[in-house]
Amino acid sequence: MKFLSKYFHSEKKRSEIWAVCASSWFLADMIVCDSDMKKANVIVELWAGTGVFTKRIFSLVWETKKEVFIVEKDFDFYTLLIKKFPEHQYNILNIDVLELENILAERWIDSVDLIISSLPFKSLPLEVFRGVMNHFLWNFSHSETLFKQFSYFPWTKMYKEYFWSIKKQFCFFNVPPATVFTCTGYKK
Repeated sequence: MKFLSKYFHSEKKRSEIWAVCASSWFLADMIVCDSDMKKANVIVELWAGTGVFTKRIFSLVWETKKEVFIVEKDFDFYTLLIKKFPEHQYNILNIDVLELENILAERWIDSVDLIISSLPFKSLPLEVFRGVMNHFLWNFSHSETLFKQFSYFPWTKMYKEYFWSIKKQFCFFNVPPATVFTCTGYKK
């Protein structure tokens, strides 16, 4: 219901959310893989929404020494996440994605191993996409950083400029069906 109310609330919210319901567990299983989580020590989730991916992340890193940062700009969704995961409230940040760099620097983190993104790049201003790709990834990625993005649009063109390797998977068991991009080898 929160997605529907946000979606129909205003045109601005519609362009930021781009969905009428939360992601499915099928999509969460594709995005948040056990093997990826085992390899990663620093994990960032961008645009957590209602926490479908977040729940899977926390279940896989429970009682480990991994650093996890969940970013949610929308205050209502942020509040929902804090209620759902009170034991992880230190990990959940109510900031814009472009402010994350300062938080990581404050915590002495210089690189991220896994980035899970639900940012609706096709509807957000181009400077947000460029800020994530040109600035955040430039400063916090390394040769093994894994960037996982889901989208309702199967176009890979926008990622080819930034990554050497892009793999696509389709998740038909989601409303609407989604494409998962797994990108590695950020071009510095």
